This record gives sequence, C-alpha cells and structure tokens, in this order.
Amino acid sequence: MLLIEAIDLALANGQESVTLEVRRSNWQAQALYEKYRFLKVGVRRRYYTDNHEDAIIMTTPPISSESYLEHLAYLRRRWEDRWAHGDAAS
Repeated sequence: MLLIEAIDLALANGQESVTLEVRRSNWQAQALYEKYRFLKVGVRRRYYTDNHEDAIIMTTPPISSESYLEHLAYLRRRWEDRWAHGDAAS
C-alpha cells in the first residue's frame, strides 16, 4: 500500500512519473516494482556505500495516462480484496 500511496502522492503533485533505485540483488523488490509497471532504465554503479553494490534505476511510464491509471486501480482493488478486510491468508 505504501507504493500505491507514493504513486497517488506523485499524481496529486502533478508528477509525470515515479523513479527509484533498488539493489541489484533485491530481485523481490524488483518484481514488486515491475508489477507496478516500473521499467529498468539504468544502473548507478557502486551506489550503495556499505558494499558498493550497483543500484538499478527503475521508472514508471506516464502515471497520468489512462492505461496506467487503470492498471493502478486494478492493483488497488487486488490489494483491498486481500488486505482491507483483515484476511491475510488469501
């Protein structure tokens, strides 16, 4: 839900897209971001100071486009169906 809220905040502030960095080794987070249609657009070499791991730069397509808003609404409904009623076992 945090990611949905961040995208909603970007929309409310007139932003065109959302961009983030994720550790190259964090494939679980990358899969989540891809579900929200983030695309891998670059690499920041040796970005993390603790182990000098690369960061993958990911960004969304235009978040105010009709197709993106429809996809976001679909993901929000899925999240609400699963979590809004306290049913974490689904």
